Amino acid sequence: YKAGALQEALENSKGEFILVLDAGSIPSKDFLKKAIKHFYRDGKIAFVQGRLKYKNDSESWITKAVSIIYEFYRVFTQSSLYKGGLFVASVGNAVVYRRSALEAVGGWSWDTLAEDLDISYRLQIDGWIGVFAEDAVCRDDVPSSLQVFRTQYNRHIKGPIQNFKKHIVPLLSNPRITIFRKVEAALQLSAPLAFLVGQISLLAGVLFHLLAPPEDVMYLWQSPVGVFLSIFFTLSFIAPFVVYIRILRIDRLNKLRYLAAIGFILTDYLLMGTKSIVELLFKRKNVWVRTAKTAAQKGGVERGSNFIEKDYSDTFLRVFSSLTMLALILVIAEKGLIAYSLGFLLPPLCWLTSTIIE
Repeated sequence: YKAGALQEALENSKGEFILVLDAGSIPSKDFLKKAIKHFYRDGKIAFVQGRLKYKNDSESWITKAVSIIYEFYRVFTQSSLYKGGLFVASVGNAVVYRRSALEAVGGWSWDTLAEDLDISYRLQIDGWIGVFAEDAVCRDDVPSSLQVFRTQYNRHIKGPIQNFKKHIVPLLSNPRITIFRKVEAALQLSAPLAFLVGQISLLAGVLFHLLAPPEDVMYLWQSPVGVFLSIFFTLSFIAPFVVYIRILRIDRLNKLRYLAAIGFILTDYLLMGTKSIVELLFKRKNVWVRTAKTAAQKGGVERGSNFIEKDYSDTFLRVFSSLTMLALILVIAEKGLIAYSLGFLLPPLCWLTSTIIE
């Protein structure tokens, strides 16, 4: 685990501040100056998370879409949380820590796949402060293939849930933390469960259209409740893209294709994210797999000095789920409900496309 290497480095270093960078990351010339100045305005500041930008974000539609997804969390969300006085999470790269704060909480721990999230929460639960410094810029790579993104995002799903299980009791029982901060922090850690909830909702919708009498289905969607649900689901789908448009500062139609790419990736993760959560719940051991950087992203996912070949269980799951879903949609169409079930076509088509692309 990366946490073990970080702890070893901490124990064998002497500096007052500890800078953590990923291999291949390039901090700006004034990165340290802009990051470290925050420590001198408040002795309780434990870490300063810099802003990540991406060297290869224009390489392909995949890198552009992934960079926007990461930008949403690592900049838009983090900046909002920091300005609101809420819990800020370090992302394990382009971050400076105060040594005394790390030592006060026992340093890094390697019992989760997200050691960066773990250390930032332990520090803030203990009363320390995290800072997001948007002007301290560091350039990094994003995954250039769906396969490498799958490996990296697998940690982003499992890690927060592991940290939720680890920190929820200390978080909620801490009298120094306000109710609002507790709720927000708990929601932040449990956010990946949205993939599981989304997948369950999708299956429930398909089963309802499949098993309910056609007249009941039509009555529901034509009733005030159905109209409300239609508006609610539509707005829920559109809202994230409105935020992405703000991040992209879209002023030309050709940029809209990136929104379609983001929708494609996130729809794929209804299934892949659910798989990661199920693996976390039923596998006793979860292995930390290093994400290959751009120069090493041809041919597999890096693990140490070796490569892990494509995970064909993902391929099987996508194909099986897609064909099963399409078969169920055909049955629904035979009931005369095709107009009410067209939306169900999108996920299986995305899953099949992901299989081909990956």
